[in-house]
Formats: sequence, C-alpha cells, structure tokens
Amino acid sequence: MRTMTLTTTLAAIALVALAGCSDDGGGNGGGGGDTKDVIAGKDVAAKAETALESEVDNLAEGGFECPDVDREKGATATCTRTSEASGYYLVVDGQVEVSEVSGDDFGLDVQMEDAAKEFGQTAESIEADLSTQAESKFGEAPQSLECPDLPGEEGATITCSLTVAGEDKSLEVTATEVDLTNYTMSYTFAEK
Repeated sequence: MRTMTLTTTLAAIALVALAGCSDDGGGNGGGGGDTKDVIAGKDVAAKAETALESEVDNLAEGGFECPDVDREKGATATCTRTSEASGYYLVVDGQVEVSEVSGDDFGLDVQMEDAAKEFGQTAESIEADLSTQAESKFGEAPQSLECPDLPGEEGATITCSLTVAGEDKSLEVTATEVDLTNYTMSYTFAEK
C-alpha cells in the first residue's frame, strides 16, 4: 500500500476562526422596524461575505448561502459558508443579525462558528495526486480518473475508478491522521 501524506493548515488562510465582524451598510441606522418585508438571502450572503473579507486577511475563496431575513433590526438567521483552498473544502455555519435598517440598505453582524460543519479533501486534488502516482506505477497517464470528495473523518473511505493502459481499475482511498484543530489530513490509497 502506498501512503501519500498531504498536510495543509487551513487555519492560516482563515477559513474558520472568526470572533465576529460587521458591515454597517453605510446607513445611519434607525427606522425600518415597522416594515414586514424581507431582505433576500442573496443580499444577506453578499453583505456577510463583505463583512468577513474586511475582517480576515487571506480569506479562502468561497461564499455564503443565506435564507431571506426579516427587514428589521435584530432579525437573525443561520448562514453557511463554503470555501476551498489548497485542495481542501470547508463548510462553516455562521449567525447573522441585522444591526440596522436604513431605507433599502442594512447593516449586518456576522458571528462564525468555531468548528466546521464539514471538512475534507477535494476530488480534484485527489485525482491530481492519483494521476501522477498511476503514471509512475503503470508507465502512462490514466485515460480517465474519477474520485468523489474525501470527508475529513479518520477512516472515511472512497473508491476512485481509473482507466490506464486500456484496463479499468479501482483505488480505495482512506483518510488518516485527521486534525480538526488545524484542518489538516492525510490519506492512503491502494488498488482494490
């Protein structure tokens, strides 16, 4: 069995830990408490992303998904931010609260959870690594290679299928040494 160890500290690229941030929306506060309309989830998501970007250097590429929120000060919702960096993906929930409403504009406070909801290795990064390994082992690059994402849970296993030298093969990939504190992991793989 060949062991490939991949380790990347995602905390350094600020995917998770965030004390809190806000985006004033540029308004001067007040008003809006009597209206019963809502702020569209896409607008809440955009404002939450702007707030996060202003607070975190080197924020990993990603974005929020948010539900519609009542257009009133104090309205809250749970949003989810999915990001990807260095071959890993991370899904983290965050609480948003409308801090002010002024006409069509609004302010938003964002508080991210300390722990990830989901974490793992992307299919693309596993495929790139296995393609290199297959070329080395079989003397030519695979004609096709497909893998799903690998969850960041120790012992999680996926099966990848590849065609190399005209022959179909399966590889079993298993997550090992998962460190949820630093969001790092390694994996091993073997031909089935």
